[in-house]
Amino acid sequence: SSRDVRLVEHTLSQPAGGMESTRLESLFSDVSEHLAEGSGTVGVLAVSSSGNGKTHTFTKVAPMKWAMNVMWPEFDILSVRELRHESVRKAKGISELLGLKDIGMEECSDRQAICDYIRKYPERLCLVLDGLDETSLSDCSSFVEGVICGATLPGIRLIVTSRPCADASALSKLEQSPCQVE
Repeated sequence: SSRDVRLVEHTLSQPAGGMESTRLESLFSDVSEHLAEGSGTVGVLAVSSSGNGKTHTFTKVAPMKWAMNVMWPEFDILSVRELRHESVRKAKGISELLGLKDIGMEECSDRQAICDYIRKYPERLCLVLDGLDETSLSDCSSFVEGVICGATLPGIRLIVTSRPCADASALSKLEQSPCQVE
């Protein structure tokens, strides 16, 4: 499988009033640049200590900016999933991982159409997996482990957030060439 993991260096620290917008814009610009480069699955690993804004930045701010078409217009689908939830860790396919049924996609044909689209155009999906440090790869389904390691859903754009204390085997698989937002 082809995988390209990129280094994106920033200091994620949140002053009392929240992260400064210029630092956020710089971070998102660098992440966008790295997600656009390379072939196969391109991943960004955002690592910083607790309370520095990883989760807020990538699960709240980024989706809002994407939905407003302010950034990442190259993605038709942006999905933010939290690895602390068993339903995410144990997902056995695209539909379960993205939580399509959870967001009102009751019709199997609708879910299948999205899954088919992702298989055909994987580079149009940006998947954010938050909280790698809150699980271990041994606790994930083989499908989810494959996504994290770049073997499953080749071609997607992947952002993984973690504290530095994450499962060493998970980080080492992601860090073939280190990719961190510090």
